[in-house]
Order: sequence, then structure tokens, then C-alpha cells
Amino acid sequence: MNDVILYFALKYYGNWKLIYKAIKNNEKILNGDLELIDKEIKAKSLSINNPLYPDVLREVNNPPFVIFHYGNIDLINQYYRCVGMVIGAKLSKYQSKALKDFVKFFHKNSPIMVIKIDNHINDSLKVVFNPSKKIILVVKEPLLCFLKSNADLIKDYEFSNNLLVISEFYEKTEASYLGPMYERIFTGISKTALVICDSSEHHFKQTITLLNDSGKSIFVLPEEIYKKSNNNSLIKEGALIVQSGADILNIL
Repeated sequence: MNDVILYFALKYYGNWKLIYKAIKNNEKILNGDLELIDKEIKAKSLSINNPLYPDVLREVNNPPFVIFHYGNIDLINQYYRCVGMVIGAKLSKYQSKALKDFVKFFHKNSPIMVIKIDNHINDSLKVVFNPSKKIILVVKEPLLCFLKSNADLIKDYEFSNNLLVISEFYEKTEASYLGPMYERIFTGISKTALVICDSSEHHFKQTITLLNDSGKSIFVLPEEIYKKSNNNSLIKEGALIVQSGADILNIL
């Protein structure tokens, strides 16, 4: 059954609805088609009925039928240590300094940072990378595309066991479907989350909504009261004020 699910995931380029329809309707598979699935693809995939598939992803709405991965897949099952990092691309000096302090603390105290990558690794995120520290990247684009466009980063972790890259797509997908639900993977494997972003970055709204709906604790860096701020709005809505990494570590 693993190969059947993987076959449909590849055939329909990760489109959840089409994969679901194929499985539900017992769509026929031609003799020999399953044997054509490359062994390397099998080694980089986990189907939902595989015993190694993480339980935390089974619990999200419309769990991915297949996740494609590169690196240390064992990191995904260390949920109790995972901190989701919702980091904006346009950080102020205050926010940038705070982020560096949080990352420094996390690197010393060993939680696993979970980072979602929308289109590319922005400058704000570069501070989180350290080949000697564990990190999980949940990427919007197909796995092979991300590995190719970030070859230098992958090379930095080449001899490390501290990187895991996850995507719902392997090689390609339809442009209209590219990542509309990938944030559920990010929220699913994050036990808690830290939010540091600019008020103009409204694309994080869906992520925050999913975190709230799944009952995750959300820590937010407060801003000046005279400044228009999504962060302060989140605090008014019930998010937790964060002053140091220790506040977050107490939740793990």
C-alpha cells in the first residue's frame, strides 16, 4: 500500500484532493507501474500508512499522504523539543537583535527549531543556521527544487546529522497548488511557536490561525505601544509575551 500511495502522490504532483479521490475510487494502476518508482524516491518518502510516519502529522486536518524528506528523518519524531519559528523578512534592529538572542539561547539549550520556507531563505533567517545544531525546514516548493536552489546550505550540513528538509512535493507540482496547505505540516510538528514579524507581513495570518486552532502556545515579541504591530495584536488576542528563550523552554 505504501507504493500505491506514493505512486498517486507522484502522479498527481502532491495534490491532496486528487490523491484522495484516486485512493477512494480505487483508481486502477497499470501492471508494472509501481515497479517504475525510483528506489531513491522511495528512500526519501514516508507514506501515511508507514509505521514511521509521525503521529503529530496524522492529527492535522488533511494530513499529507506522503512527505518527502532529506536529511535526518528521526528529528521529526522529537516533537517535544520542536519550536516553530515564524520569522518575518523585514525585521527592525530591535527584532533582529532579539532573534539573535533567542537563537543563541536555543543553540545552547538544544530545542529543535522548525522553520517554514515560503519561497526562499531570507536574510533574517540566516542567523538560525548552524551545522552543529538541529533544525527542521518545512519548504513550500518541491524537495528537489529546494535542494538544488540551496546547494550551499545543504553542503554546509553534508557531514552533519542535524538537518531535516520536508516537502509535500518531490520534483514538481502544479503552480496553482504550490503549497496552499504546507503550513499545516509546520504547525503539526511544532509543539510551540515564536513569532517575530513586521506588521505588513499578512501572509503569516494563516500560520497563526492554524497554530491557534491546534491549541499550540504562541510566544510573541512585544513592540512599542505607539507602533502599529501585528505582534501586539496577537498578545491582545491571547498570545504569550516572550522575554527570553527560557519562557519558551518551560513549555517544552
